[in-house]
Amino acid sequence: MKKTSVLLRRTGLFLTVLGLGFPETQPARAQEPKERTTLTVESRDVFCLAISPDGTTLATGGMTRGMVQVWDLATEKVRSTFEGDGHNMFSVAFSPDGKILASAGGVLIPGWGEIRLWDLSSWKGRLLLHDVGDVFLSLAFSPDGRTLAVGGVNSNSVRLWDVPTNKERAALRGHDQSVTSVAFSPDGKILASASLDGTVKLWNWVSTKEPTTLRERAGSEPVCLAFSPDGKTLACGTKASLQNKGEGRVAAAVTLWEVATGKEQARLLGHADDLRSVAFSADGKTLASGSDDQTVKLWDRASGKARATLKGSEGSVTCVAFSPDGKTLVSGSTDGKVKLWKVSSAKN
Repeated sequence: MKKTSVLLRRTGLFLTVLGLGFPETQPARAQEPKERTTLTVESRDVFCLAISPDGTTLATGGMTRGMVQVWDLATEKVRSTFEGDGHNMFSVAFSPDGKILASAGGVLIPGWGEIRLWDLSSWKGRLLLHDVGDVFLSLAFSPDGRTLAVGGVNSNSVRLWDVPTNKERAALRGHDQSVTSVAFSPDGKILASASLDGTVKLWNWVSTKEPTTLRERAGSEPVCLAFSPDGKTLACGTKASLQNKGEGRVAAAVTLWEVATGKEQARLLGHADDLRSVAFSADGKTLASGSDDQTVKLWDRASGKARATLKGSEGSVTCVAFSPDGKTLVSGSTDGKVKLWKVSSAKN
């Protein structure tokens, strides 16, 4: 890995790809990430994961058996298992106060989905939404925990639910195809949604103002989103559309957008296959990305360069998340393994 990093610096690969002028003085290198442990999930695959706000609990969801497992990160043992109706689990999220775990799932064919809210104090769940006709790939809590945003496959919309009352508040329509990811800005004023129609929309969801539309490269489909902690940057991971899967396909990338202006800041290239998940560290200096190429890359946000490539998964890396203290990166894969990596940020 060290030889690879030296080679990249010498050839200036990322300087050429990104078209950016970087200063000659480079940030000090962080200690190489090390795999701390590997957890094996009961569902036999991992499609989604989330870490609680206090960093003590991990939730994982899989497609094979349609269950959510809740792990104690200190003991690395399962605390509880939540069973749905045997459907695929596509997304999980903790409420900001850590008291509720939300799960989104469904069956793509014939097409039905449900959203459940699990009370982590009583370990009981309640059904927020059951929809015959739609499937839900992504969900996110607003920073105040009162609103849950859900991305729909068949409705091509983002539905907003009032968590305390279990009532649907609104539906944000404007995408032409399935909504693959949703994310709230840290201040809660903006809701971002990604779609297979090739666009990302920035909604001022508390008003009737028309959203800002960000357009990816032709042939690219946005599949995952993450706001930086300061809310100034939105990271979007893409995959090649079905029409561009052959020779000459558009390269999968992580696009960094400036939220205030809607302008593209940079494109991070280096993964050999489609992106599946992106996540910022708590200090905002590092971005992690998981890919179908079975690797996780850690990117330096300031320079746009890859600091490290984490290998070891035997399936697509479908989800990544940093612990709140920034010391641990968690990655999940279709091989049924969850890897906990010891990481540290480079110091300026």
